[in-house]
Amino acid sequence: MQWLEYNDLLSKIKEFEFIVIDEKIVEFYPEISNCLLNKIVFTLDNPEQSKKIGTYNEIITTFLDNNITRDSKVLSIGGGATSD
Repeated sequence: MQWLEYNDLLSKIKEFEFIVIDEKIVEFYPEISNCLLNKIVFTLDNPEQSKKIGTYNEIITTFLDNNITRDSKVLSIGGGATSD
């Protein structure tokens, strides 16, 4: 896991096609929305409450439907529960 400063994060997002993000991050930092355009994004509205197999299945299905491969990289943006 790598921790990034905010400005580094904005440029790092460009390297990823698949992103899981905490909705609160987008609310607090609306400029991130521009970086997420043309990305495959799964937004978690409550990451801690989302720790269940159904949510995992939704994420996997979303990414599979959008041609994720074993070589794809997924970026998680948020607190610990977002990347869990």
